[in-house]
Amino acid sequence: MLRLTGIPLRIASFILLGGFITGGLVVGYFGARHLRSYLRMGKGPEQITAAQAFQIPLDSGPHWVRLGETLHLNCEHALQQISSGSVEFTEYLAQDDIGQHAFLLQYKGNTDCNAAYARPLEGLLAVPPMYWWKRNNMPVPNSQPVELQVGYAPIEELYESIWGLLAALIMLGLVALAIARIWKMKAEAAQRALSGGTAVPRSL
Repeated sequence: MLRLTGIPLRIASFILLGGFITGGLVVGYFGARHLRSYLRMGKGPEQITAAQAFQIPLDSGPHWVRLGETLHLNCEHALQQISSGSVEFTEYLAQDDIGQHAFLLQYKGNTDCNAAYARPLEGLLAVPPMYWWKRNNMPVPNSQPVELQVGYAPIEELYESIWGLLAALIMLGLVALAIARIWKMKAEAAQRALSGGTAVPRSL
């Protein structure tokens, strides 16, 4: 029997197909979640205060909002996500006037503090990436913050949903093709077995 890394080929094939099915379903789930989030956002941002930002449930996905008050950025600490040598985004810790509500403000690209202050606080309100923030030894506010992805729009969610659903269709399509091929090979093998055999009458 042919084996792949010590595993029978048939079992390895089932494991591979199972992995593709699971991956396709997971990616499709997140793609559908991004699509629901995009459809829920409406045609314009919701005008909110800093206090109202903490009353919005974020478990179902980001919300498109415009913050109607000024936040004070901690310009001494900025955290950047770098990929392939370029800055994807810059994150700042910020608080409202009374220091009661904390935000992580995410800006696209390499954004200094002056440029950050110059931009209107409109974007996607989301669950903050606290693990990433704490892992890089950044200052942690006394209260749990929310994240505002400044300058981001619902189109970002639409792009995520398109890529997710497209990847899911490709993965599940490959699974369907593989299953069809397996059934075809089984049918051909059965046909060869029938055509190659000899019928011998047996008397009782």
